[in-house]
Amino acid sequence: SNFGRSVLLPFCSGVFGATLLIGTCFGVPSIREKLIGNINYSAQGNSLNNEITSTPSSLTQVSLSNYSDTGIKVAEKVRPSIVGIEVEYSVNSIFSQGGTAKAEGSGIIMSEDGYILTNNHIVNSSSTNSYYEVAKASKVTVHLYNDETAYEAKIIGTDEQTDLAVIKIEKTGLTAAEIGNSDAVKVGEFSMAVGN
Repeated sequence: SNFGRSVLLPFCSGVFGATLLIGTCFGVPSIREKLIGNINYSAQGNSLNNEITSTPSSLTQVSLSNYSDTGIKVAEKVRPSIVGIEVEYSVNSIFSQGGTAKAEGSGIIMSEDGYILTNNHIVNSSSTNSYYEVAKASKVTVHLYNDETAYEAKIIGTDEQTDLAVIKIEKTGLTAAEIGNSDAVKVGEFSMAVGN
């Protein structure tokens, strides 16, 4: 009975009071409107229109109907410049002498004559611990968008501090990425990450 009076009764009263308060805030239209505004959702075709209206001081009208179209257009433009990268490493461990490990990553075509920018950790993953030793990449293969051919790549340069690397394949006529100006980027802008 002491447990019921000292713990259970205050707990149940708190839950009941919080439920009553939240129910009142969101159940009474005038209070709900002041807290979150009017939210109207309507589905049209494949897009969702989200319109928010409220008092002028707190929220403005926002439409999300074009975000999907924007994402699709960006992907269509960028995908021909994105490549898949397969890497093979030689591995020696205390359990076996010699073996091969494989890894995959992404890169982006920087010039039409085959220069590709990728991460250093993809092509230069040498590491050592007490059980194994991974050597630098012994083979780097590139797969282009809409091309079944596997192209062997040469490592041109690596930089561990910036985690960047440049590789090159012997092919011309590639679709180079259009590079933007990072000084023009603003906090809060819409962005997409595209990989293989």
